[in-house]
Amino acid sequence: MGAGDSVINSGLTITLADRPTDNAFYWTGERVEGILEFVNNHHHSNLKLKGAYIELIGEIAYTTQQTTTCINGIQTTTTMNSNIFQSMHTTSCLEPLAIPNHTDFPVTTTTVQTHELPFFNQRQNFLSSMEEINNEIILQHGIYYKWSFSFDLPCHLPPSLPADSPLERYAQYFLCVTLKRNRLHRNNFKSIPLTVCPRLNVLHYPHYSLELENENRKDVHLHAIISQNFIVPGTNISIQYDLRNPKRSMTDRIEVRLVQYRQMSSCGTVQKAIVEMDVPYIRKPREEYLEGTFNLKISDIYLPPTWPHPSSSSELVLNSNIVSVKYELTMTVKLHGTMPNFLLMFPITMGTPK
Repeated sequence: MGAGDSVINSGLTITLADRPTDNAFYWTGERVEGILEFVNNHHHSNLKLKGAYIELIGEIAYTTQQTTTCINGIQTTTTMNSNIFQSMHTTSCLEPLAIPNHTDFPVTTTTVQTHELPFFNQRQNFLSSMEEINNEIILQHGIYYKWSFSFDLPCHLPPSLPADSPLERYAQYFLCVTLKRNRLHRNNFKSIPLTVCPRLNVLHYPHYSLELENENRKDVHLHAIISQNFIVPGTNISIQYDLRNPKRSMTDRIEVRLVQYRQMSSCGTVQKAIVEMDVPYIRKPREEYLEGTFNLKISDIYLPPTWPHPSSSSELVLNSNIVSVKYELTMTVKLHGTMPNFLLMFPITMGTPK
């Protein structure tokens, strides 16, 4: 970006109504509104625009990393996507390296590229009321301009899904202002991020406890009951368990995890542990019978709700092809040595705070 572009962008301000501009949070169904302010300080001259608009954009974004290594006349290219090996191919290097004994010196280049897959876009032109001169709109030097904007967030939009690592796919929303200039100049852009989340009120759905049991070939048997099928961030899940171990096999621990499964676009499912802990108070690993009750604390952080909702309309099902979020609570009996582990898997619906 040139110095002139920086001057233009520095004169443009986006202010949200009743929200900070640092990653503002909105529920679906709410209105995103605010004002745009602009002072033209561009080289002491008027600014000529072909148009100007603000967009509310929702997109899935991901980064690919391509690494190419050339050694001994062989070129190997490896592509990583979402921290997962995606592809590798080998060809002959087109030209020998212009250094002595080039076969002893592998040359590696890495290219990182970001890809965007838009799934939502609303646009408002904010200069349409201004007079055009020769198909251009003139913003005079030193003059203060102010425009308002407003967008309604449809209720069927999927939630924001931030990335936890550089190559992980993520779903994001943002406001973007574009100042469209003539073909001799680059357009100017300014954007601010938003977090968008659909509501899932757990009070609108039936609540019940969940009960499961399982055992392995060594007759180690785990039975557990969790107190509820719906949870929200900042609450506890009460878990009651009993473990029968008639052959007194060595039990290392019982691992409890709340797992989030997310799928975006046509890519595979990615999972991550939201909370993990070991069942407390297991001090006798060869005990024939263990039982107890404990709480699993869910962090009071942004956790996107289960998507689509349990009672899904056709629009929600359509958007589940874009973003899908599911949760599961697992209890895994970790046995010592080569004895097979086994687990219980409870489907959990994540709701939103009141």
